[in-house]
Amino acid sequence: MSIRCVLVLSLLFLTTLSQAGLDNIAVNDLGGQGVDQSSATIITDRLRTELFKTGAFNVLERQAMQDILKEQGFQQAGCVSDQCMVEMGQLLGVTRFVAGTVGKLGNIFTFNIRVVEVATGKIVFTESIDCDCTIDKVLTMSTPAIARKIAASTRETVQPVERPSPVKAPEPAKGSLAVKSAPPGARVMLDSAQAGHTPYIADSLMHGPRILQLDMDGYEPVKTSINIEPGNRTDLSYTLKHTRAYTDSVRAAEKAARNARQAVKSTTADNKKKHKLPPAVKIILGVAAAGCAGGGVAVNYLVNTKVQEDSRLKGEYAEQIDDAQYDTYQAQITENADAARQMEIVRNALYIGAGVLAVGFGVSFAF
Repeated sequence: MSIRCVLVLSLLFLTTLSQAGLDNIAVNDLGGQGVDQSSATIITDRLRTELFKTGAFNVLERQAMQDILKEQGFQQAGCVSDQCMVEMGQLLGVTRFVAGTVGKLGNIFTFNIRVVEVATGKIVFTESIDCDCTIDKVLTMSTPAIARKIAASTRETVQPVERPSPVKAPEPAKGSLAVKSAPPGARVMLDSAQAGHTPYIADSLMHGPRILQLDMDGYEPVKTSINIEPGNRTDLSYTLKHTRAYTDSVRAAEKAARNARQAVKSTTADNKKKHKLPPAVKIILGVAAAGCAGGGVAVNYLVNTKVQEDSRLKGEYAEQIDDAQYDTYQAQITENADAARQMEIVRNALYIGAGVLAVGFGVSFAF
């Protein structure tokens, strides 16, 4: 069959279906931004399928689009402007034209769609869906959601003729869920999608059965079926159990610690038996530690005196505001600061010596 025949048959098919009351719609190949074009093409094909499944459109399939545009000599590549899409829609004989992009930034996939009305050239619908997920979730979740929203927007723009307004279906009943765990901080998964961490509270969940999973490093996972009841809150609490590997490792660590403590006790007991320090050594260590500590206190007093003297000199100089005495006061302040630093060194040395001698004094009682 020639391309011309395919073109004629496609136009006849669209005209027939349009008379049946459904809009004719075409979907341009989505552009890939941070996503390879083959993946964008697969998502485009799924979008055509999902639009058809809504029952709101006559969807022109891809091969028919390409045949018609080729027959008309239209270059589809690079056609991204709204005016270009209007021209393409006119050639294809559709009332609406869908275009957009599939992109990825970081770990977020973004799905951007706009629908142009061919007759007026106006954008009649735009939508963006972001998904912190994998590309297959974009295909199986975001794409059907976009198709349903496009179909819903079309129904809203169609004005009924001499028909009563349809009764709005009541919103589906929803429930809420609260999950606690001991210990807290477990990952919460609902129907294999991460929802948060315990303690977890979610409102406005669709009622019905769900699969709940709790995961936490070092603990056995929990997986169970739950039922979200409409208008009610489901409260759940779980006590997580350690994994066998974690329990074995803890027991091994505790056993090693007990063996180490026992070895230290045995060594200390043996040392006590083998080494006995004379009482005079203990007395000398204690007296020396006390002496160093007392000396450190005394020197610290002298340091504080120098600091006060420094403050006094600076205050006198500030009150007199006499540049002629600047050198005199500056020399005194510098001398005072040098003396304070030297005393601080002596004080710190005495404190360190007191600490070392005090440790030696304490340890001497073990021998």
